[in-house]
Amino acid sequence: MSREDLIWAVWDERCIYAWKAETHGRGLEPLVIQGPPLPPHEVLEFRLEFANESGRPYDAIVCEGVIVERIEMP
Repeated sequence: MSREDLIWAVWDERCIYAWKAETHGRGLEPLVIQGPPLPPHEVLEFRLEFANESGRPYDAIVCEGVIVERIEMP
């Protein structure tokens, strides 16, 4: 399994349910995941990042450069 596939698997299996809009969704702290299905002592951090594409701002949930969720700004 590639690193990107692992990140997507963790996002789909665990992070979607653990992401808290009040904390992580406001960019106050990252969502830190460890344990299964990750190898021992492995940690993934999912962060909210602010981005801009073609002049349009959006928020992205990112882990190690992999965008797992893109949130369009109104």
